[in-house]
This record gives sequence, structure tokens and C-alpha cells, in this order.
Amino acid sequence: MKTQRFFLLLLCISMFGIKNYAQTEKFNQTDAQGQRHGKWMKKFEGTNQKRYEGTFEHGKEVGVFKFYKEGNYNQPVATKEYNTKNDSILVTYYTNNEVIVSQGNMVNKKREGTWRYYHKGGEKLMMIENYKNDKLHGNKKTFLPDGMLAQEENYKNGKLDGTEIVYLKDKQILQYYTYKNGKLNGLTKIYDKSGNILSEGNYKEDEKDGIWKFYDDGKVVQTIKYPLPKTPLKVKKKQTD
Repeated sequence: MKTQRFFLLLLCISMFGIKNYAQTEKFNQTDAQGQRHGKWMKKFEGTNQKRYEGTFEHGKEVGVFKFYKEGNYNQPVATKEYNTKNDSILVTYYTNNEVIVSQGNMVNKKREGTWRYYHKGGEKLMMIENYKNDKLHGNKKTFLPDGMLAQEENYKNGKLDGTEIVYLKDKQILQYYTYKNGKLNGLTKIYDKSGNILSEGNYKEDEKDGIWKFYDDGKVVQTIKYPLPKTPLKVKKKQTD
């Protein structure tokens, strides 16, 4: 009998605690200045499904915010983790199955620094990009599902600037390009799958320029100087009666 009374007492204490917690756990509150403060949760209009949830501290987001897709009730499609030391926000995008798609930092709603993108499944890295003020800036790498480096590019203020290299296995170069301000400028080399050079030459403002060499089995079989001479237009003679 005493055992039964003991368990009933524990049950009452537990129920009181849950009820008390439910009463004290409040959402969507504001401080004395009318700024959002504490835990906030918004729902999709006309539904009981969460659209986002997170915590404010006197009007400022703190900690992790979770964002949901309508129809997906349990797993957020994106999270934003706010940094208390600066304005940088770590943003992570997910599939409906809780698998990471991409992750990187944003400042003032613009991508900044390194962003990573993943192959289907979320474990293997597909691409690394670097941003400055929401524009590609710095090195960009693309990887195959087996982890092999497939392509490497360099950007400056959103435009290709520097080398672009396409690889085969074991970092064997297949294509080599040089860019400046978004246009081909400088040395270009093309190889076959066996690593033999096929052609090489220079570009100037997206146009072939200077001596280009073309190879067969490692030997030069043709050289062409660019730009090619313009073919003079033939003037039709007027017929006389």
C-alpha cells in the first residue's frame, strides 16, 4: 500500500512539473521596448505547422534558428547559427531526409568565405567555393563522388581570373586555361586521355593569338598563326549591256 501511495505521489509531482513548465514556456514575447525577446515560433499561414523557430535577445537573433518547408513537419530544410562575436551567420541547407546539401557563412544576407556543397547522401564533398561580398573570389574546386579532384578554378570579384584546370585521374591534366577578368587571356593547353598534348597556344580577349601548335603522338604536325588573315571580299563586276 505504501508503495502505491509513493508512486502516486511521484506521478502527481511529475504532472505538476509538466503543467508548470507548460505555463512558464512562452513564445513570441517582447521586451519593454517592444522588441522580440525569448523563444519565437511562426507558423505557415492557415496551418499549425512551424515555419521557423529560434531565440531573440532584445530584438537580436541568437543561437540556432530552424526553418521548415511546408509539408515537412519534423526536419528543418535550413538552419542559421548566429555568431555573438560578429555579424557572420553559419547557414546550413538540408534535404528532407536530414542530409546536408551545402554549408557556409553569410554576412548581411550575402555569402562570405568558404562554402561547401555535398554529393547526394551528404557525406562526400562535391564542391568548395570561396566568396567575397556574395561574389566568387578565390579558389573553387569540384570533386567526383570518389573524392577525385575534377576541376580547379580561380575567381576575382565574380569573374574567372587565373588558371582553370580540368583533371583526369590522379590529377592528370586534361585541359588548362588562363583567364583575366572573365576572358581567356594567356596560355591554353589541351591533352588527350593518355596525357599526350594535343594543342597549345595563347588567347587574347577570348580570341586565339600568336602561334598555336597542334600535336600528334607528341610531335608538332601543324602550326597556325592567329589571328588568321582576313579573306578579301570579292567585288562583283557590274554587267554592262
